[in-house]
Amino acid sequence: MMKNKYFIFFWLVVLTAASVVAYLKWQDSFPEYDDAFIDANLSFRDSSEKELAKRFLEYQHYRSAHEFEKTYPMELPYFRYLRKFRHYKSEISTTNNDFNSTLLSISHHHKYNAIVDVTYLYKKNNYTSHEQDRWIRVNGEWYHAYRFSPFPE
Repeated sequence: MMKNKYFIFFWLVVLTAASVVAYLKWQDSFPEYDDAFIDANLSFRDSSEKELAKRFLEYQHYRSAHEFEKTYPMELPYFRYLRKFRHYKSEISTTNNDFNSTLLSISHHHKYNAIVDVTYLYKKNNYTSHEQDRWIRVNGEWYHAYRFSPFPE
């Protein structure tokens, strides 16, 4: 009877440890897209930068896929208040959104403000562009700072 209790306890510990390891590995992984990447040499200073990198990948993937209803909620809250979705969609859909993007680096001016260096490879004309995107952390979540005027025409 005593051996049976130890056997059950042993497997309970093993399963719990395996679950914890699987959860931590899942938390540390990045989504894989065929149009948004992270430079292999990029290292992260903290969990905040990892969260930003994940958010960046998601944003760029949806933007390249023309799924603007998914990128719009990732724009800053004040922008969404001032610029309704139909204006946003009409403005952003006129830009060249058929691209691959690579996150090169993240620099912080403040813990709530980050600049992301990104390279875009536009598929249509095989043109490469290096740009910087600003991301702002609001209530623990990273939001993209849209560059164009938030005021309706």
